[in-house]
Amino acid sequence: MRIVTFVLGVFLFCTACTDNDDDFVIDGNLSGEWVLTDVSCFCGFPEDVDFSVHTLSFSEEGNLVTVQNDSDTYYFQESGTYQFTNTDNTISLEDNDRSYTYQIEEDVLLLSYLDEPMIADDEVTYKYARK
Repeated sequence: MRIVTFVLGVFLFCTACTDNDDDFVIDGNLSGEWVLTDVSCFCGFPEDVDFSVHTLSFSEEGNLVTVQNDSDTYYFQESGTYQFTNTDNTISLEDNDRSYTYQIEEDVLLLSYLDEPMIADDEVTYKYARK
């Protein structure tokens, strides 16, 4: 009886510890390059701001997003390549624990920062167009 209990316990332990990525989604609609067209936040911008130099490029392979900005400013993230996860239309960047909900309508991507409810002015939404 002890052997059966031991084998059953090992079996349950092994099946309970398997990696379950059922919630993780690879959204093919994100793939490709996106150009920033607008930022909605409690902040101000100069009249001649050129958002078009800020781009995102999502790759399904390796779940990577590459961010490119001009040398002076950045809005979404600093330039670089970040690994991300996508669960229930929420993108989470692994390098800095920031999360964004997203919507894609036709060729427009809206990324909304999941803000801290106790901070009043951290709401921001980024609008990107497919390149």
